[in-house]
Amino acid sequence: MELVEREIEEDLILPLRDTAARFAGYAHYLAYSSDVGESFRAVLPATAVRATYGVAGLYMLGDVFYNGYVESHKPGCTPTHIKRTPASRGRDEFRDFAFGRLTLAHSALFQFLASLTLPFLVIHNTVHLSEKYVFQTMSNVVVRRWGPSVVALSIIPGLPLADGPIESAIDYLFEHRVRCPKHPAAE
Repeated sequence: MELVEREIEEDLILPLRDTAARFAGYAHYLAYSSDVGESFRAVLPATAVRATYGVAGLYMLGDVFYNGYVESHKPGCTPTHIKRTPASRGRDEFRDFAFGRLTLAHSALFQFLASLTLPFLVIHNTVHLSEKYVFQTMSNVVVRRWGPSVVALSIIPGLPLADGPIESAIDYLFEHRVRCPKHPAAE
C-alpha cells in the first residue's frame, strides 16, 4: 500500500499508460482507412478518398520499416552477436543484410496485397456493381446515394479473413522461390 501511495505522491508517469504512446496499439486500424474511404467513394469527393489511401500508405510504410527494424535488431542477427572469423566477416554481414532486405520485401508484399490491393478490388467493385445493378433503380434518394456505401462498409469486417491465406502464399513464395543471395566471395 505504501508503494502505491509513494507512486501517487511522486506523480510517476508510465509511458505506456500515461502518454499518447498508449494509442500505438491501435495504429493497425489505420490500414483500414483506405477501405472506409473506398466505401464512401460514391458520396465523398475524390480528394478525400485519395487522402484515405495516403493515410493507409503511411501506415503500410511504417509497418514495413518497423518489421525491418525488428528483424535487424534480433539477437544473433546483429554484427555484435555473431561469432566471426576474419575470413567470414564480410560474408556474415552480407547474409544479415540480405536477410533483412528479404524481410522488408516480404512485409511490403504482404501490405501491398492484403492491405491495399485486395480491399481495393473487393470494395471498389462492390460499390460500383451495387450502385449500378441494385441501387440505381431505387426511388428513395437517400437509399440510392448511401446504399452502396453501407454494403461496402458491411464487407470490411470480413477482409481480415484473407490475411491468413495471403500470408501463407507469400511465405510459400519466399521459402520455395526466393533465394537469399550469396556473397560474391562465398566459396
